Amino acid sequence: MKGHENRRITQTKKFIQESLILLMEQKPLYKISIKELCDKAGINRSTFYNHYKSQYEVFDEIEKNYLDSINALFANSPKGRNPGDSIVELMRYIDQNLAVSKILLSNKADEEFSTKMKKVSKVVDSVKSMQNYVSPSVFKETSEFCLAGCYAVLVNWINETEDRKSPEEIAIIISQLSRNLCDYNPHTIP
Repeated sequence: MKGHENRRITQTKKFIQESLILLMEQKPLYKISIKELCDKAGINRSTFYNHYKSQYEVFDEIEKNYLDSINALFANSPKGRNPGDSIVELMRYIDQNLAVSKILLSNKADEEFSTKMKKVSKVVDSVKSMQNYVSPSVFKETSEFCLAGCYAVLVNWINETEDRKSPEEIAIIISQLSRNLCDYNPHTIP
């Protein structure tokens, strides 16, 4: 019986989270009322309050689950794996979770989300590995530029409506841009 209750709780929370995502596609989080969220999820207010205190708490859980899923994705990848394969896997995850990716990566609901993405374990590892290819005197600036550029490419990609590239294609673009930046030689710039 306990397993059935847990499944029901999980399912109810999923309905609430999916409903919040759908509403956030139309308006900002602060303009979404609990009543509106409950109506969209097909639940009553008491059911909502059994699981959450506010729509902000729902959003925080969505964001945490998203980041945890990305970290788990990389934690389960084999050691010594080609970094390009990891980027492809990340792009596929983002693509498979497009609605929530658009909300989170656009920074509309949480202006600090891009900073949180930079703390994803694989991103941290990738930045550290750049130290092998970039002069220490410009490492900080180069890594920030690379991260900001990759993030901008991601945001543009997820918001693309026509001729949208596949996860594999966008992963190749991000890999090539990052690699080109790391091949930079300060002595060749006029």
